[in-house]
Amino acid sequence: MRRNAGCTYGRERSKLFATTVLGTLLVLLFLPSPAAASAFVRVNQMGYEVSTSSRAYLMSSGSEQGATFRVLDANGTTIFSQPVDNLLGSWGRFTVYGLDFKIAVAGVYSIEVNGAFPATSPNFRINLAKKLYSAGIANALNFIRTNGMARISYGRRSEPFLGI
Repeated sequence: MRRNAGCTYGRERSKLFATTVLGTLLVLLFLPSPAAASAFVRVNQMGYEVSTSSRAYLMSSGSEQGATFRVLDANGTTIFSQPVDNLLGSWGRFTVYGLDFKIAVAGVYSIEVNGAFPATSPNFRINLAKKLYSAGIANALNFIRTNGMARISYGRRSEPFLGI
């Protein structure tokens, strides 16, 4: 009786091992390769002001000599294009390049880098400063008010903080 129980346990253990190995292989098969994630474009998440000099950053795991970048509007039309030639230095394992551009029309844009390590930025906005930053300022003030940070205690009395 025990011999059969042990045999069943062995078969279950073999099935579990095979399932684990198969599952691991499937996960590894669908993970992005290191080469696919070897460059990133970092943009200002609040956005950029219309008609001002703006900068995004290309962080690449290797040289981008001969690469170009383009700023695309929401329709995919190239609005600005330039070589990637502003090497700023390194940060960790990345080589960092400045991507300088100036856009005169408000809208939603992205940056696409074509080179040894292609990359695409998340979408970002270009607009008037008031339209870009008013929501961020309102959110910060709301956070301060909501989390009880609007007053600072000095002894027994509270004084207003930031005039709010």
